[in-house]
Order: sequence, then C-alpha cells, then structure tokens
Amino acid sequence: MSPQDFVNKWRSSKLKEEAAAQPHFLDLCRLLGVDDPISSDPTGKSYTFEKHVKKVMGNKGFADVWKRGCFGWEYKGKGGNLEKAYLQLLTYKDDLENPPLLIISDINSIEIRTQFLGVPTETTTYKLDDLLDPEKREKLRQAWLNPESFNPRLERTGITEASFITLRDLADYLKDTLNYPADKTAHFLVKVVFSLYAEDEEIVPQQMFLQMLRSAQKKPNLFKPMCEKIFAMMSKGGYFCFGRSSFTLMAEFLRAMRPPELDKKAISDLYQAAEQKLEKGRPCHLW
Repeated sequence: MSPQDFVNKWRSSKLKEEAAAQPHFLDLCRLLGVDDPISSDPTGKSYTFEKHVKKVMGNKGFADVWKRGCFGWEYKGKGGNLEKAYLQLLTYKDDLENPPLLIISDINSIEIRTQFLGVPTETTTYKLDDLLDPEKREKLRQAWLNPESFNPRLERTGITEASFITLRDLADYLKDTLNYPADKTAHFLVKVVFSLYAEDEEIVPQQMFLQMLRSAQKKPNLFKPMCEKIFAMMSKGGYFCFGRSSFTLMAEFLRAMRPPELDKKAISDLYQAAEQKLEKGRPCHLW
C-alpha cells in the first residue's frame, strides 16, 4: 500500500469504530513496514488486538491494540472523543504493563502521548496527510521499533544517549541474530562513530553517511559496497557521490576491515542512530 493509497482509502472511509479499527491498524502496519499482531504473535501474549484488561477500579475492559513494551492503542470513530479514548487507556495502563506510549486515533489523526517516568507527558499528532511525508512516517514507525525515541528527556539531554542506545542494540543484533563476530562488530561500529565524527568536523560532506543509509534502506544489498567506498574515500581523500573528503584519516584503521552485509532491520537501526545525532538540522556531537 502506497502512502497516497492509504490516505485516500481512509479519508473516504465511513466505517464506524468497530468496523474500522483493526483494518486501519493492519493497513498502517503495511504502510510503515512493521509487524502486525496477527502474523507476528499468533498467541497474543505480547502483541494483540482486543487485549483483555482489568481497569483501575477493578471492572474489565479491552484495549484495541497492545504491544508489550511499546504502546496501548485505543480507537474512536471519525470525529470521536479522543480525550475519552485517552482516559480509557489511562485506566488500562497498569494492566497493560505501563507501556511508554499511549496512542489514540479517530482514523483522521493519530496522537501519541508519552508516559515516561519523571517527565511531563508530551503529545505528537499525525494527521492523515502527514503520512505522505517519509520523515514523519519513519518517526511514527519508531512507536513499534524504538518507543524510547519519543522520550521527552532526550530533548533535554541531547541526542547522544539515544544514538548510543541504538548502536548498543544494533551490536547485540549483529552478534546474536546475524552471527557477526563480536570483535568485528565492535570494530565496524567504531568506524561508524568515527565517520559521524568526521561529518561533524566537516572533514567529509554533511550527512554523507545518513544519505548513504537512506539509499541502502531501499536496497540493502547496496549497503556493503557503498560503505566500502565511503571508508576508502575517508582513508585517502577524494570524491564520493555526496561530496569530497579533504583529508587522509587514519588510513590503516579505515581500510583494515570490510563492512558487514546488513539486513533491512540493521540498516534501519543504523540509520536511526545516524539520524538521532542530528538536532534541528545541526550536528550533535557524540564525543
């Protein structure tokens, strides 16, 4: 489903809440490229529709969607009262294991309300037309993949912590899932951090690594050769498709090991780490 198809379909929909909720959520998962409850968790133990809950006052209810460690989600029909939906989720929150995000939607909009300990709740709203914007879709996608990225505390402490959390999780994924050796994983990620440092210092073109990852997300098989070219350019100077490197930088270090072949998830995580170091379009140092 293309973004425009999604927007057109749900803008014209006149379905009531009960009929629209699950089809809308399934379409949204397809649009964002994330797992849906039916295909990824047939048991419903950690990700499910109609999660049975006990309310704060003791009576029973159902959360429209729940994903452990990520969100509780409540729907209302178009024009429905989203504050009421939010209050419903608040009464379910304890029995939903206190997810970091409470999400409410009336199809025309999606509101994400943060629930992180020690900081005020903040709201991020996505209107239907916002889903035509790839950057906003990617941010919304993080509700499934990295809910911590919505933590208001990150705005207060800078993006550094978020970047390193993402890189740490990526290291675990490379070792545990892709079976990449621990020493080579560490070496590769140090090279990544060094590349981001070179961007901050304007030794290489700004956002060069980010743009490379953006391209590789669409074609993961291009990651390794493009990354090799970037490391080669940085080791001896010269031009890459995004600009020119002016200095020779630790040539033996950058040439010592070829980057690994990454799958789509690993590239997405690496893209997230590189993107998190940018704050309002300006470099945010990681060192």
